[in-house]
Amino acid sequence: HDVSRGRGEYADVLRSLPHRALVVGIDSDVLYPLELQAEVASHMPNARLHTIRSPHGHDAFLIEIEDLNTVVANFLKGEDVVGEGSDDLYQRKGSVESLAHRVWELERQLAAALEVADAERATATGLREQLQSVGGESGAEM
Repeated sequence: HDVSRGRGEYADVLRSLPHRALVVGIDSDVLYPLELQAEVASHMPNARLHTIRSPHGHDAFLIEIEDLNTVVANFLKGEDVVGEGSDDLYQRKGSVESLAHRVWELERQLAAALEVADAERATATGLREQLQSVGGESGAEM
């Protein structure tokens, strides 16, 4: 949902919200990166940012339900929830977290490489079409 649609500039609209707000970000989420959650919270005068540390990316909001329930319940009770999730829980994940982070990094690198490959493929297709049109005009066969 775009809270600024029809209301003005994004940051100005967020700054005008007087309500208490809880913004929860997941440190491994690539669909809604933590940086974007931090940006939202930074513009809202009464927002609290809480980070869930998880190797599960965007799905962490489904998997880390215990942490999420705790932070939401504490927020609703008026308790301060700024900070990060349970270090104990995160440490239990141990090498799984580091492996998941490495997989995430490799996925990012693969996505970037695929973008480059797509661009190069498009360039090659364009060059092939140009060569064929030049070849077709001169009668040369390719």
